[in-house]
Amino acid sequence: RDEYYICREKGINNKKILISGVYKTPEVIEEMLQDGITDFTIESIEQFELLKNANKKIRVIIRITSGNQFGINLEEAEEIIKNHSQYENLDIIGIQYFSGTQKKSIKNLSRELTFAQEFIDKMKNDYNFETRELEFGPGFPVCYFQNEEFDEEEFFKEFSELIKELPFKGQINL
Repeated sequence: RDEYYICREKGINNKKILISGVYKTPEVIEEMLQDGITDFTIESIEQFELLKNANKKIRVIIRITSGNQFGINLEEAEEIIKNHSQYENLDIIGIQYFSGTQKKSIKNLSRELTFAQEFIDKMKNDYNFETRELEFGPGFPVCYFQNEEFDEEEFFKEFSELIKELPFKGQINL
């Protein structure tokens, strides 16, 4: 069952729900909008087209792809941001970047944060777009077996330093 319906059944306040996910039919999105959902992650151009014509103000985060099948490519995301003032009902609050799971390399995470920051800076410099939120999926590793060793404390200490050094001044959600 879709997480949205579980939230609805459990009486979760709609203001606490951010809809993400690659497969949402036009009917499901319309139902969510009718139910008062106002926060979405745009995962495709098709979702963007559906949401830009909503008859109410909604907040959106644009998921940019890391080169896999998920998210919007950089050119499409840039085009949306370039024209952000044309979408009366969309409040584009930021970007999401997530490239996978089981990442044990701080160096790779640093590269990904730098990539996200460079995109944010480009949108600010080229289109005067202020990114207020960065949703970053670090894909932290999980030890599944007892004999696996991983120094979580040191890893998270190093990752925490990366976040502190990031020039981005908006809200960061992991």
